[in-house]
Amino acid sequence: MVALVVVSSALYLSQQPRKFRIHVHSEGRGVSEDIYVTAILNCSLPKVPTDIPILEVVRHNYTEDEAIAIAREFFNLTGELNVTRPFNGTTLFVTNDTHRIELYDDGALEYHISSSVIFTRESEFIGKLPEFSEAKEIADKFVNQFIQKAKDHKLINSFPLMQIEFSRVDFCEWYGEPPQNIKPITIGVYYRVMYNGIPLIFKGGIRVEIMKGGKITWFDVWWRDVKLGEPIPISVSPKQAIENMDIKLPINTSANEIKTLYIDSVRFGYFTPAPSPLEHERFTSFLPAYEVTFHAILKDGSEYDDIEYVSATSLSIPL
Repeated sequence: MVALVVVSSALYLSQQPRKFRIHVHSEGRGVSEDIYVTAILNCSLPKVPTDIPILEVVRHNYTEDEAIAIAREFFNLTGELNVTRPFNGTTLFVTNDTHRIELYDDGALEYHISSSVIFTRESEFIGKLPEFSEAKEIADKFVNQFIQKAKDHKLINSFPLMQIEFSRVDFCEWYGEPPQNIKPITIGVYYRVMYNGIPLIFKGGIRVEIMKGGKITWFDVWWRDVKLGEPIPISVSPKQAIENMDIKLPINTSANEIKTLYIDSVRFGYFTPAPSPLEHERFTSFLPAYEVTFHAILKDGSEYDDIEYVSATSLSIPL
């Protein structure tokens, strides 16, 4: 059963703040620096199992008829539709004059307004956006309708214990001349995809992007069709994952400029790379890893946020 659910945070342990020595790399101004900075743990750490099954990708080669049916029945694309296979691969792209759908053979899907429309009609994006609560209502309705159609047309992945969990709402695109005249033009509503209670991380969630008037401009469905593979031992603890981090700062930002470094969250999940039509970038399985969010405050008062992904096993993840 697939449902839009709220999952509690009962898997997380409350812990007192602790300090870690984190490797930080920075480049620029003709200098390359590698130093260690003290990071303050500002969150709880997750419980992790002793071992976990690898997720093996199940692939489906869509026919052109299937792709056209999905475009018309799911997204109401009209007129003449063009179906292509980039790089002679198994991924199908379906386009008309204004929209594009990408069907990946691992179960992922993307729908969006064509970039040519965005660049030639920029004025249409300027205006009052929905409130965050309204955007979430629009996205919830759209995702639930998509899931129901996916069930009816057997587009949804076959993994029996998949759940979808609301994650957050935030602005995701801006328009104007930086730094003063920047205005948000789209809102992103994000969802996690959970397999047997374990989330897909990195490129494994769902995003609904909404512009003024509540119009949906982009829809990423980065769930995957998978089956359980052989168990793999979790040989890296959450604490070790933090110690294994290798933070890279923006160009021309010195590691010596960091005043305070916080670890804001540590999340355990299956690392899933972005779907790709390229044969050499098609992955056959997904491995467990940690998603570590950090927040740096620099001595000049500026701030920097980023995410690092660290393998939870002896095997490396494809960063």
